[in-house]
Amino acid sequence: MKLLVVEDDPVIRGSLRKMVEAWGYACPYDLLLLDLNLPGLDGMALCRRIRDRGGPQPLILMLTARDTNADRVTGLDQGADDYLVKPFDPDVLRAQVKALLRRAARPMARVLSWGDLELDRDGHGARFRDGELHLTAIEHRLLEALLRAAR
Repeated sequence: MKLLVVEDDPVIRGSLRKMVEAWGYACPYDLLLLDLNLPGLDGMALCRRIRDRGGPQPLILMLTARDTNADRVTGLDQGADDYLVKPFDPDVLRAQVKALLRRAARPMARVLSWGDLELDRDGHGARFRDGELHLTAIEHRLLEALLRAAR
């Protein structure tokens, strides 16, 4: 597996890279370790940009000093798969990375369904009963989120 470390502090960035490489991962990336306090572009905005684009998506683990419940909720709502507050224990980080990658390795069904509604997760179609539904990319992602939540 490959990881991408995004951290503005060079000491923390170097330490994170050494840790994940020692654990047998390459940098970069199947999993993005994303700091929120980046120069120029806020990590929340970067996460949102990544999630708004189509195609394959990396896992995102936010690493930040922002420690309020509101910050955690916002981070997860913006598309993070997990959220870890600094300072963190390296063993906890390693366990969270392993858990995220383990979940990602489980194949998801290509087609999601609910009653007579079927959605191809590849982004190319949906059907209701015998009729084809023509969805925009946003409608497709929204319907996928709703069907996944219904499971």
